[in-house]
Amino acid sequence: MGTVDALLGAFEGATGTTARLVDVPPLEVADLRASLAELRSSASDLPSPQELALLYRGLQRTAAREQRPLLEVSSGIGLAFLLSARTVGRDQVVVPYREDWRPLREEGFAAYSRRISKPYRDAVAAHFDQARASCTERALERLRR
Repeated sequence: MGTVDALLGAFEGATGTTARLVDVPPLEVADLRASLAELRSSASDLPSPQELALLYRGLQRTAAREQRPLLEVSSGIGLAFLLSARTVGRDQVVVPYREDWRPLREEGFAAYSRRISKPYRDAVAAHFDQARASCTERALERLRR
């Protein structure tokens, strides 16, 4: 890792399991090694110093252009991101799942499964129905005519 700042940066980007291990450090050497390996793999996903510097300069330019303190601009961007993520999460995940799961809750799993799988059951049954001509048989019949 090199520095404490690098270690803290890796902690911030770590997965939930590793973050929990940092809060409650492992007591066994094998667990500690696994935790450090996970931290190292997560650290490679962090932005490079050059990328961070570029972002920081962009924040500074925006603050200067808007004539606002840098902290206010960066906080505003962070807040806008959180609000956007919450809205996207609600609109793209929560609402569709709620709508998709409503019939399941109302009908019960067995009835819902029977209703939903009926077209597939019918298609499979039709596929194996010897009284019906297959697609290949129909195509060959058209070619013969």
